[in-house]
Amino acid sequence: MKRSFMLGVLFWGCSFVANAQSEYEVGFARVSIEPDCSLISLPLAGYGYPREGRFTLEWVKKGMGVDVTEMTGYAGCLYALNRNGRLLKREISDQKGEWKVIGAPSDSLCLLAGLGKDLYACDKTGNIWKGKPENFPGAWKKVGTFPGIQALTTLGECFYAVVEGKGLWEGRWENRQLRWKRVGEAGSIISLAAYGERLYALTADGLLWQRYLGADKPWLKIAWLNGSTCAVRMKKIAVTGGRLYGLSEEEVVYIAEHSSLHALSASAVAIKSGKETAVIVGVDLTGFDYSLGAAVKREITRKRGIPAEAILINASHSHFAPVAQAFPTWGEHQQLPDSLYLNEFVKKGMIEAIEQALDRLEKSKLTFGRGTTAIGANRSLSGADALYDSALDVIQIQAKNHKGFIFLTGCHPVFRNEGRSGYTISPNFPGYARSRIEEKSGADMALFLQGCAGDINPRAWDPVETGVVLGDEVLRIIEKEGIPLRGKITYEMDSVLLPARVWSEDRIRQFREENRGQEGDVEAEKNVRWADMMLSHYAAGTVPQYMPVYIQIINIGNWRLVGLSREAVTQYGIAIKALQPDKYISVLGYCNDVPSYLPNAEHIKAGTYEGYNSFFWNAQPCLFPENVFDVVIKKVKEKF
Repeated sequence: MKRSFMLGVLFWGCSFVANAQSEYEVGFARVSIEPDCSLISLPLAGYGYPREGRFTLEWVKKGMGVDVTEMTGYAGCLYALNRNGRLLKREISDQKGEWKVIGAPSDSLCLLAGLGKDLYACDKTGNIWKGKPENFPGAWKKVGTFPGIQALTTLGECFYAVVEGKGLWEGRWENRQLRWKRVGEAGSIISLAAYGERLYALTADGLLWQRYLGADKPWLKIAWLNGSTCAVRMKKIAVTGGRLYGLSEEEVVYIAEHSSLHALSASAVAIKSGKETAVIVGVDLTGFDYSLGAAVKREITRKRGIPAEAILINASHSHFAPVAQAFPTWGEHQQLPDSLYLNEFVKKGMIEAIEQALDRLEKSKLTFGRGTTAIGANRSLSGADALYDSALDVIQIQAKNHKGFIFLTGCHPVFRNEGRSGYTISPNFPGYARSRIEEKSGADMALFLQGCAGDINPRAWDPVETGVVLGDEVLRIIEKEGIPLRGKITYEMDSVLLPARVWSEDRIRQFREENRGQEGDVEAEKNVRWADMMLSHYAAGTVPQYMPVYIQIINIGNWRLVGLSREAVTQYGIAIKALQPDKYISVLGYCNDVPSYLPNAEHIKAGTYEGYNSFFWNAQPCLFPENVFDVVIKKVKEKF
């Protein structure tokens, strides 16, 4: 439902609000959504290649292991056994990384783990021993036997052990005895560690895995030897102080960090006039599900009373951000976002950015400017169909002591997915553009919003170059006098429900048969997963009936911001602005829900990635009908 309120017009005496224009209160804020190192490693979104995954883990050297054969983490220290069976200790706060001998030689101890106030060791025959670190060197006390243990760790009040040929076992103290039960598969695990509610495993082929506690939980890959950020083969892993450590085959100690530019963020601009407030949010994600945006909006409505339709959330679509939405047709490691990252970093970061912006409202002047940019080009169509909306829109925010910018255009942040950069967390060119604008203009914040970038790629391979060019183009626009924004704030949100023309079961089975048995072929594997997903829908009677497209409109005086869900191709922006060419209209894709592309008829007829194959990657029930563009534009026109 559309809400509209007449706003009182206020005037005040500062020189920067001349010409009796309408007055707004504006606040802006940016909050980091960078993962901390307690998350160990996250999959990056945006690409299904390489098949092995793009993970953020990077090993950073922390010193030598002094002939170490076993290592565990406990109480802020690393404990180790060397080849002579001596027990060693290293304080992680020790910058020199020195190991101290604290135990007498033993030729039988082979595994270590800390629990409670005690350090435990396992010998080669399966005997389990207990000792107190503060008493070393001192005697070990035998507390149990469990033959065949190959890897050992602890979490909470439990032991976890990989037992040769018998899988993963959990041990608990019961009546002063260790009682063991099998809780899952172990494969070729050679080392275990644990933190929070998760177990971590290193396998003989150099891969890292994680799983939640509980019986028969699946192991999920979180790192592999990619030859770039993760190029050192480990033989042991350990967790202490909330950080993962690795011991290489060359007996060098490493610490796990995220390969990152440390620039991922959620940014918000809150604009108020009279009783109405609109909030515009930009977040450095490839995309997000409707449920995340709805949860953020509900929380702001609950705490601040701002209606959901007054809050627009836009994803920058960086292909170098961690997975934040569900895509069950991707490789297993990319099918679901890490729940801790999604809820504790992304969701909380977005809410915090909005609340900070609302808390920083101050009287401000808003102006609109438009220029052009040539950073992008149509990647899929040719000839007259190869459209490119080159518009670059800028909103200037000028308060007494602060200034900021909103800038938007449509172009995929996709390059370059190779070498180290392919495994590094980054906002890509929008981040470089923001930094360029803020550095050169002295602005407190520049907020990037992604336009209709569905079929637009950068011309330059280097994201730094693209960002600098875009930033400089924004700076040229703000050198000119902008159009003052005047008038009331209104907003509405609606949707178009396009009928889902789902393939028949027979066609899906045929499609599956055409793609099965091609292990290692990423495309074929994706198609099989899509077919299995749709067949499960048929079996459960849950075949989707509609494909929704959400349309949100926020009017800030004489500036109209239109936000479409999904990855809208460039023609949507051109067509919507053409509905009222004399008005100041800006158009975004990637708003509120980003489950798939939003193609036009040309893409669908030509069978481009945007019009065909992407729908299998994005786990959609079907393709859009050829008239989807006409239906959406008609709906938008009804709102004007």
